[in-house]
Amino acid sequence: MRIRRWKDKRKSKGREQCKIIGMVGAMEGVGVTHTLLALSTYLSGYQGKRVAYVEFREISHVHFLRKAAGIESEDSSFTLRGVDYYPEADEMVWLQLQQISYDYILIDYGVYCTDQMEQYARCHVNILIGSLCEWKRNAYEQILQTVNYSSSPWICFASLSSEYDRKKIKQEYGVYVWGVPCIVDPFILEKHVTSFWNQFSL
Repeated sequence: MRIRRWKDKRKSKGREQCKIIGMVGAMEGVGVTHTLLALSTYLSGYQGKRVAYVEFREISHVHFLRKAAGIESEDSSFTLRGVDYYPEADEMVWLQLQQISYDYILIDYGVYCTDQMEQYARCHVNILIGSLCEWKRNAYEQILQTVNYSSSPWICFASLSSEYDRKKIKQEYGVYVWGVPCIVDPFILEKHVTSFWNQFSL
């Protein structure tokens, strides 16, 4: 059941603490960009927050989003449905973001890499997403064994997973894994998707 399409209801306000949320995938094709786009829609369109979507990944996906939306501009960044996008960002962009009053900065890190631990540490919350289907599960489990959940703010998501598989992960690794609901269009707020995000204190 669809609730509504995106509607800009952001309110201007003074400078407040910006929350930084990073999302990283166990491997390519597990839904990092798709899920993070849905989160940006929820925070901006449903919660009325000012949101920046930042890409720190080798392969840009947001670049194709810009083309699909027909946005032409000399600036590398662009705005779509109330969210500011920064494709193929670098440290210079990161410094510029500190001067803008965002409520949330969402960082798309692409595939998990141990060399990026310092990057993940800049986030207030990190979300690890993987798949528990047979041909992708191994990559996810390898990371689950290495992440220190007690000292780091990590939340684990799984696409294409059953409740049984998630329970097995809990038994084997002591980690609770949230099952991501089916999100057909990340730019449309649907009841089951907003209900999913409402469970988190983001």
